[in-house]
Amino acid sequence: MDDLKINKTILWIGSGYAVLVSALYLWGYWGRFGLNFLEYIGLGDMVRYAVIPVVLSLASVIFGYAFSEINHGDLLPPGGGAETPIGRFGRRHWRLLLSLDMIAIALVGWFGPEPSRWFVMAFLMLPLATSLTHLEYFITLMPNPKVRAVMLEAPVLLAVMAFAAGRNNAFFLLRDGGPVLVDVAGSGLNLQSNKGHPVSYVGHLANFFIVYESATSHLVILRADKVDSLVLVQNPK
Repeated sequence: MDDLKINKTILWIGSGYAVLVSALYLWGYWGRFGLNFLEYIGLGDMVRYAVIPVVLSLASVIFGYAFSEINHGDLLPPGGGAETPIGRFGRRHWRLLLSLDMIAIALVGWFGPEPSRWFVMAFLMLPLATSLTHLEYFITLMPNPKVRAVMLEAPVLLAVMAFAAGRNNAFFLLRDGGPVLVDVAGSGLNLQSNKGHPVSYVGHLANFFIVYESATSHLVILRADKVDSLVLVQNPK
């Protein structure tokens, strides 16, 4: 029975985390266009709409981070770094260092350029997650320091990176056109489109297709049942 309760708890936590990561990606992506995606889909649809973009955008980054954390080599024994000059300085001034880290996060978020600031912020948040690895509760729960670091840092990194990936994808769609463009004439749409100002396919939510008309900088929402056929072509860029 205890194992069953633990498995249920893990399932609930995992499901909630998957919804959170998906929501952050969708918020980053659709929010860049000023669109509230929750007006079109519910909480239950979030994972379905975001899981593939999140996996494609972040799988290699997260896998590489976890692999390097676990297999970077035993340059120092567990806890050995605490007695180095840097380790002693960190233990003595950890409150100041975390405060400076939070100030850096705020400054990058406010003044940093799009979309790179969100990726910088993701890595700046790692020290906040690292501080959790020194709590007695997590030390008892996960004695292996490498595994503990990955299990506490990777979820934070993935969550912020999901938002960053959404903003990044939207940024380049607005700047260069999306990976997929709309054949306006073939689709029978009354939209402005030319070689220099294409109409980009942004995505679909519920029963709507969303496209971006770069000539007018307008987001256009089309009811799927009102469109005979949406002809899409690969962006040659």
